[in-house]
Amino acid sequence: MPFVVTDTATGYVKRWGSTIDCSLDSGFDAATETNTEVPDLDLLSTLPRTEVKVVGGVLVEMGQAEKDVVEAAVTLPDYKLERYLEFDARTSELILQGFEFPPGSGNIFSLTSTAQSNLLGTYTAKDNPAFTWPLAWPTKLDDYEFVIPDAETFEAFYLTALGTIRACRDSGTVLKEAVRAATSKAEVDAVVDPR
Repeated sequence: MPFVVTDTATGYVKRWGSTIDCSLDSGFDAATETNTEVPDLDLLSTLPRTEVKVVGGVLVEMGQAEKDVVEAAVTLPDYKLERYLEFDARTSELILQGFEFPPGSGNIFSLTSTAQSNLLGTYTAKDNPAFTWPLAWPTKLDDYEFVIPDAETFEAFYLTALGTIRACRDSGTVLKEAVRAATSKAEVDAVVDPR
């Protein structure tokens, strides 16, 4: 007969083995898991493992209240993590669109990781007496070079880039906080990324 390992706290089936005693597995944790022999694994072919428990040595479907507990404890955190990763990907896309300087000019400058390093390096050196001005900074498409006459103008340029990055990240953080507060998959799904 096959063996199944269930979560001691919530009862759901975590994993199973054919005729191998799962308690012999190096990953078995007797403090948080129970190993039980069952007559068959048929129910696991029709239901998710997170909706199945062992009662009297037999696999049975959980009641809705039990499923809700497992969802909140097991599947919901993973579901939230997937949404966080979606928001992070969108935030990265927005940052890679670049920043405009001066505002309203239509001149878009790159914010790739290389561009950010160049901005930081220049910002760090801008007040060094050996640094020479003016400085030409190409747009993202290399179709225009913005001439930066002095350190004060570069500081405004740099702070605009930094502000753009910050706004993109902050907008993602707001969405993550809404997902973090969700108590069900439906509530997670209701958080829409309008960016």
